[in-house]
Amino acid sequence: MDTYHRGNFRGNGTRHNVNHWGCNDKEWRVVMPLARRLHYYLTADPWTREVILNTVSAWQTYERTASSAPSITSALSGILVKHELTNDPADEAVLRRMADLYARAVRPDGHFVKSVHVNLATGEGDPVEDGQTMDGRYFFLNLFGGQHALVELAELLDHRPLIEAAARFADRCIAEEAAANAYGRIISEVGVSMMLGGNIKWHTRTITTAISLETGKGEFALGIALGLVLLILAFAVNSVLSLARQRATI
Repeated sequence: MDTYHRGNFRGNGTRHNVNHWGCNDKEWRVVMPLARRLHYYLTADPWTREVILNTVSAWQTYERTASSAPSITSALSGILVKHELTNDPADEAVLRRMADLYARAVRPDGHFVKSVHVNLATGEGDPVEDGQTMDGRYFFLNLFGGQHALVELAELLDHRPLIEAAARFADRCIAEEAAANAYGRIISEVGVSMMLGGNIKWHTRTITTAISLETGKGEFALGIALGLVLLILAFAVNSVLSLARQRATI
């Protein structure tokens, strides 16, 4: 069910856009207007415009506490599109308050707080300061339009606090990606060494040769990390062999 137009579920859609297996997961993200506006601008279809405005009207009857994304960012995107369609000054005031809210929802370390409380009719709200973050759930922000909506809003309003908050979040994402890539390289080197180490002619790549090659390229951090892995593996192997010898002499 792409969009409920009336009743208790007005403004919601069913997950995956289908009413499969009697699924009772009704969410705002399913009917997010941010992409639907593209259809309207390309076709000028009046029903598409009506669905967008009807959906936003339903959302703005809520005052709720929810995860920072995707439901509240979906509502934010809807109000953003409504403002774009109608140029209503009241919508701009709501958007400015929500921009203030999301600027405060990004901590100094770049993490989004897990939840926010907001009155969607006015845009007034606050981050829920309970020490919890969205760590592990950022796909709800990044893959369901929230990141796009926040960046577009920050640029539209030239909202410096939100721009700076988005930059902190981006810096954190880049740092975490770099750390994950470095960890992945270490694991892949160890895996290649264990599979190929001395067994295939002209393809020998032991951990020691990997250390030499990487440091030769200036990759000192990776070389040190591989050296530590080598020491740990050597200690583990020696411990197992020592234990086996002790048992053999009993």
